Amino acid sequence: MTVRIFKKASSYNYGCKYKRIYLCLLFIMTRKIVTEAIQILDKSFQIERIADMEDLFEELLKKDSEDINVKDERIPYWCEIWASAIGLSMYIIENSSFIENKSVIEVGAGLGLPSITASHYAESITITDYIQEAVDFSKRNWLLNHSVGEAFFEVLDWRNIATQHKKYDIVIASDVAYEQNGFDALLIGLKKLLKPGACILLSEPNRYLGKLFLDKIKEEELVVNSKSYHVNLHNKDNTITVYQLFVP
Repeated sequence: MTVRIFKKASSYNYGCKYKRIYLCLLFIMTRKIVTEAIQILDKSFQIERIADMEDLFEELLKKDSEDINVKDERIPYWCEIWASAIGLSMYIIENSSFIENKSVIEVGAGLGLPSITASHYAESITITDYIQEAVDFSKRNWLLNHSVGEAFFEVLDWRNIATQHKKYDIVIASDVAYEQNGFDALLIGLKKLLKPGACILLSEPNRYLGKLFLDKIKEEELVVNSKSYHVNLHNKDNTITVYQLFVP
C-alpha cells in the first residue's frame, strides 16, 4: 500500500469555468490518500482512496443541520473499497462473455472498481455516483488503471433519473440497497437506465436490508440468477452474492 499526504492548497480566485476543477483539486490535496494493490482472480488493480472515512464522517457531523450533505444524509461510504465491489468484479471476470460488446453503466460506483473491471470487456463504460467527489475519485482510478480506452463519468442520483436518459445493455451496482425507504426509487431508477430485455448485475453482502430488497424484486417477477463468492478483505471474511436480474 502506497501512502501519500497532500498539504492544503493555497486559495486562489479561479474563474467560474475552472471552479469544479479547483474544488476537486482542493478536496484531494487536503486529504491523506492511499493506493491499494488489489488482485482479483487474474486481474491486478491499483485503487486510490481516502485513508480514513472517519475523517469525512466527522466533517459531516460538524456541518449545519440545513446543509444539503446533512439533510440528504450523504455519509461518505463511497471512499472505501467494499467486499461487494470485489465480489461483483469477480463475477464480471468469470462471466466476461456476458459483458463483451455491451454498453455498461455503474450506479453508486464509489471508487469505480467494478466499472474498471468491466472495461476490459465492455463496448462502453459509464461510471456514476450521486456524490461529485466519488465521481472524481473513480476518474482518478480509471486513469490509474488505463493507459488507453475511454469511459464516461456522470453525477447521477438514482432517485432523479430522467425518463429520457440514455439506456444501457447492463446496469451494475454493488451494495446499494441500504435504505428500506429508498427501495422503490432504487428499482425504478435502475429500470429507467435499461434497454428492453436488458440486465442488472447487483451484488449484496447478505445484510437483512439487502434480503428485503431482493424480496421486493421477486414481487416484481424479475428473473433472478445468483452466485455467491467468498471475499477476504482486510482479514475479514465476507460472503457476497451477485444477482443477475432480467428486466422485461
